[in-house]
Amino acid sequence: MDHMVLDRANATVWGVGAKPGTKVMITLNDTSLFADNPPLSTVVGSDGLWSVSLGAQPAGTGSTIRFSGSDGSEARLEDVAFGDVLLCAGQVSISLPSPALLRLMLSSKLVLRFRATWSTL
Repeated sequence: MDHMVLDRANATVWGVGAKPGTKVMITLNDTSLFADNPPLSTVVGSDGLWSVSLGAQPAGTGSTIRFSGSDGSEARLEDVAFGDVLLCAGQVSISLPSPALLRLMLSSKLVLRFRATWSTL
């Protein structure tokens, strides 16, 4: 899924559906996540699931995360942002954000991606 925000303090990515034992290599912006090391990698478990922590990343937007499987499979996530992730939820009767959230929203360094979900009963 492109256009996502991941927590910059400790982003975790995961996948499903690969053959157990497949090695998955992860690169960020077509370079190793760690300058002196090979690409970050993990192995698909017997249940077909895998996950790996990307560690702390600098805040920013426009990143690409590439996944390469030892079986030849590849996937990319485009326009990934790393930042402070806040989850706000409430009832229909909530009409104004809290003062702390307002201050954060007005911060000059804030990149805000907002998704409103409306439903009727």
